[in-house]
Amino acid sequence: MRYALTIIAATVIACGTAGAQEITKPAEFAKMAAISNILEIKSSELALKQSSDEATKKFAEHMIADHTKAGQEMMPQPRRTRSVFLKNSTKNIN
Repeated sequence: MRYALTIIAATVIACGTAGAQEITKPAEFAKMAAISNILEIKSSELALKQSSDEATKKFAEHMIADHTKAGQEMMPQPRRTRSVFLKNSTKNIN
């Protein structure tokens, strides 16, 4: 338990330091957001597993649900394939 908390604390410090720097590129922001999101999920999973306090467990479940949803929303949307694009763009030609 102590080892896991040390790892989490080190990760939070590293993310906080990196987050303090100006992020200028969208790809850098996306990477940092994804890392932070994973950290929230993993630390909440640890709290859920290790805690005996019901309020802590409820909060951990809430964090896991919220950050899982956020992670799914951050995923790139599927792009249209060329065949679908061509099919749709030729409908009004005739």
